[in-house]
Amino acid sequence: MNCTQRPKSIFILGILLLFVLFLSFAGSIRLAYANTSSQPDKVNHAIIIPKQQNVDTVVAIEQPVIVEGSVTNSILAIGGNIVLRPGSYSAFVLSLGGSITQDQGATVTEGIFALGPNTKIFTTLTLAGLVSLGLYFLNASIAAVLFVTFAVGGSLIFRRDLRVSALIGRKYLRLFTTGLVITMIPALLTFASYASPRIWIATFAILLLYALLGLTGMILVTNKIGRTIVEFIGRDPGRIAALYGAIAILLLCNVPLVGFLAFVALWILGVGSMWTVMLHPELVRHVHD
Repeated sequence: MNCTQRPKSIFILGILLLFVLFLSFAGSIRLAYANTSSQPDKVNHAIIIPKQQNVDTVVAIEQPVIVEGSVTNSILAIGGNIVLRPGSYSAFVLSLGGSITQDQGATVTEGIFALGPNTKIFTTLTLAGLVSLGLYFLNASIAAVLFVTFAVGGSLIFRRDLRVSALIGRKYLRLFTTGLVITMIPALLTFASYASPRIWIATFAILLLYALLGLTGMILVTNKIGRTIVEFIGRDPGRIAALYGAIAILLLCNVPLVGFLAFVALWILGVGSMWTVMLHPELVRHVHD
């Protein structure tokens, strides 16, 4: 396959990868929306588990919980009180910033834990901790998906093409500038969409194309970084080069603040690289290691 045929294959593969990413997050977004819409309108409404009802898990934020039935797994209340009525059954009960009242005849099998006091500051800190933990797992999931995408994509597409890696290594400043200029286009359109909502559809389409361009461009950058590492340690650059590049990018992006800035810079470089490979393949043909 020559260099002029490669961009079409890269573009098709990028569409498939972007579609997989969209499907992987669609379920969680829909679930979060459903949970949000089911919340009571007022925080002073209590969550009541009536008699003869069996619930797996109860989570309440700044709302009291009254259990008259059965909770087979756990009860977690943040900034709210928990009341266990006679005849109720609970496995594990935890209150952060609230109190727990266990009436006579209420059964708890695993344990009761309460951490106070009942202050808004404590509740805020607890929520911030939970949000940070959730963001950590979200970032880990995104990093895992990107890691597989970059490693597999770089291994399958560019394992035999040294000219693209040579182009990135020798003209990275020019490619970065090109990517920066292209990045400004969807950014300006996004700001303009707030003033004129009619262009939202066009803006969304351009953002999708930009994301696809950046995703496939990062495969180019991953392969280049991997080749540099493999050549430095004296190994033969082959399929494993993209794996080394993906590991290096993943480790670099885990560094606080610096990792984010590095990922943005590599993303812009990838955008410029992919744009050049697609529209100016003659530049690649004239580059030799």
